[in-house]
Amino acid sequence: NEGIQPDLISAVYLGDLDRVKAILLKSPKWADNYQDKSPLRIAASLGYTDICKYLLENYKVDVNDFKRGQGHPII
Repeated sequence: NEGIQPDLISAVYLGDLDRVKAILLKSPKWADNYQDKSPLRIAASLGYTDICKYLLENYKVDVNDFKRGQGHPII
């Protein structure tokens, strides 16, 4: 029993790339939008470049997402 597993956003906040990969393997549609949040935006704001790189290289994430950043670019 693995116990309670974090959701995608929690995994990003924790910097847990392995968990992010496992979640997205099952639900790839969440890579760009999970509960109206951008995993890429969160990872970038926390300095988790490994998660950013993974999302950019493996999924069609929107690097020009201004909407969820209230008009501010991701980087």
